[in-house]
Amino acid sequence: MAWGIDFTADIFLIRQDYNKNISQVEYAIEEIDSLITKNEKMILMYCSSDLISYKEDGFNVEDLYYKIEEILNELREMNVHLYQLNLYKEHLQEDSNKQLEIKFE
Repeated sequence: MAWGIDFTADIFLIRQDYNKNISQVEYAIEEIDSLITKNEKMILMYCSSDLISYKEDGFNVEDLYYKIEEILNELREMNVHLYQLNLYKEHLQEDSNKQLEIKFE
């Protein structure tokens, strides 16, 4: 005989209201995915750029480091937000499945 533990995770989405609408959550996930892709391309652009041309404009390696660090911090925040939205989407899907089960019983 096995014992199971059932618990719910608390998902904190501050100042966001999706009205329990899965399509709105999916749209937000797609939007964040596109921002992540954009930031990844920006990092690749900065890393593959010619530093000599930047030095002529008064831009040095430290400036480049701070710019990339800023983008990486944004990426970290977006990944956390994306994870939270995916958890919320799963929660909404489970709730809709439970409601369907109740209707068919």
